[in-house]
Amino acid sequence: MRNRTDLFSFDSIKHDCIKKRMRTDLTLLFLLFFLTALSCPFTVMADTVFCHEDQELAEDMRPYFTPSSSYYGISSQGMCAAGDYIIYTRYSSDRERTTYVVLEAGSRREVEHSSFFTQHSNSLTYNPDRQEVVSVSNNHAYVFSFYNHHLTLNRDVIMNHNCCKIAYIPSKKVYYLGTSNTIYETTDFTYLNKAFDVPQYAVNQGMACDGRSLYIVWYSVGHNILAVYGLDGSYQGVYSLTSDKYREVEEIDFLNESMLVSIANSENYNGLYRVACKHQYSSWEISRAATCDQTGLESRACRICGKAELRTIPATGVHVPGSWEVKRPATCENSGYRVKNCLQCGRIIRQETLPAAGHDYSGWEEMEESTVLTAGYRKHQCRICEKIEYKESSFLPATIRIVIENERNQIRVYLNKGDRITSWLSDNPQVAEVDESGHVTPKGHGHTRITVSSAGGASKTVNVKISKLSDEMTMTVQ
Repeated sequence: MRNRTDLFSFDSIKHDCIKKRMRTDLTLLFLLFFLTALSCPFTVMADTVFCHEDQELAEDMRPYFTPSSSYYGISSQGMCAAGDYIIYTRYSSDRERTTYVVLEAGSRREVEHSSFFTQHSNSLTYNPDRQEVVSVSNNHAYVFSFYNHHLTLNRDVIMNHNCCKIAYIPSKKVYYLGTSNTIYETTDFTYLNKAFDVPQYAVNQGMACDGRSLYIVWYSVGHNILAVYGLDGSYQGVYSLTSDKYREVEEIDFLNESMLVSIANSENYNGLYRVACKHQYSSWEISRAATCDQTGLESRACRICGKAELRTIPATGVHVPGSWEVKRPATCENSGYRVKNCLQCGRIIRQETLPAAGHDYSGWEEMEESTVLTAGYRKHQCRICEKIEYKESSFLPATIRIVIENERNQIRVYLNKGDRITSWLSDNPQVAEVDESGHVTPKGHGHTRITVSSAGGASKTVNVKISKLSDEMTMTVQ
């Protein structure tokens, strides 16, 4: 984090201050304290609400409310931000009665004013936890309830110390009060306990807390500085509110990360002024990358106070495909499928069918041989899924082979495997007969045909001739 004093050299500030018109010993004393403060490093807490890169704030003061109302003028004193409203005070000439003017912060429109006998109340603060406004004068604390932009005085508490400056510390839920170099704290004003001491640069003109630090306006004629302290009294740095236009800073407070400054005794420049925060942000850094369907986040932080800002990175809408993943493998007979998922959101962004591979069969293996009358079968098996497929073999053809043994009058028959002879038939039994074994018996002279048939449907015919002269029988296959 850059140190605030790096923004200005000691010599330049000293030269600028010497140029101011010093007319009293108090002014010279104030200058001494001012230069001492500027020579100290400015250390800012990481979560400080108000932040400004320059130490000279007068040039950044912009008119916020420059009233024409008779309730604001040379006698205007205290001021505080109270939620959606701003309250400032104007005391009467007898310094016994104070008028409290309520402005709507957004429109800066006056919505109410009321007078109370609260002496010269030139410092006030707002407690949002209790919805109360407290103004102080001398050793009195005047406690108001504040509802619907209306003030009701509830208590007048006499304190054990004369403190006419006050600031509510929300993080500690206590009030800090002070006038000179001692800061007191209390919760109910019945007793003030010493919190810490600070160097007294000049007149304590006002106090405020931005939530993390205590700011004290130190005033001498023609000069206004704003010293910043930790809530434990540790010195953090200093701002200058000195300007030729703004003679006297009466009070400060904070509203929406801006500083409100009440200017009085400055002729045409009386009123409320706003100093906006001036952060020095780093570059945006991605804290969470955007994905296809989820927004991301990027952040940056002020180099001075550490205030962080976040902004959303839109979802990219672009999927990041991963590798193919087989969800159902293809088999020999059934198709499968595979998918690609987005690596960011996990959704399926692509799907493909895996075609069935088909079987990878081995060669056919004969399991039972076929015959003429019965079919055999064979099988083959898939090398991948081990599925077995059976197939019927073809029948063997029915065939008959004849061998004739004439010397024995015998007809020899040879059939294919599994076949059998079903009949022997002689066309002319008067010439020759045949028995079941194929033996032929001559009966007379002449010609005949002997037919042998098988169960498989095959048949063969043998011509038989018996000579009349010699009774010799001759058989030939037809």
